[in-house]
Amino acid sequence: MSDTGAQTKCCFDANVWIDLFRRTYRRKTFVTLWQKVEQGVSVGDILTVDAVVHELGEHDDELWRWLKQQRDQTKGFVLVSDPGIQRQAGELVRKYAVKADADPFIAAAAQVRGLVVVSGERRLDYPREKPPRLPNLCDLLGVHCIGLLELFEERKWTF
Repeated sequence: MSDTGAQTKCCFDANVWIDLFRRTYRRKTFVTLWQKVEQGVSVGDILTVDAVVHELGEHDDELWRWLKQQRDQTKGFVLVSDPGIQRQAGELVRKYAVKADADPFIAAAAQVRGLVVVSGERRLDYPREKPPRLPNLCDLLGVHCIGLLELFEERKWTF
């Protein structure tokens, strides 16, 4: 059993990578956390979708360079939106009037591939508040969506 455990694979939202790299959990300070994240990536427990990589590619910074390196070195780290994922994401866009950004692709990929979504977004009081956010989309699809701290707790990561 790896340090990340035998749990379901996780798909990280763009805001999780941003929190890890640019905001809260910087590599030079949270060394042990980053060892666990990089181990999770290397064994295939942590991945992201191509739409997230595209979204984050708008900034040529340390995060973008790290993602490109992982994409190039770790097979399966970036989940390519195959026709099944594209179809499901398109349905979410049409049915719930969400933007065709990374969120519907993350939710669709998680449903199609049986992944847990890790996101920093908060649920809205949907359907009263519209359009639904990523956690709401996950709920609508029956996909487990957690925050980064919940991931740490579920994986029993301590620092």
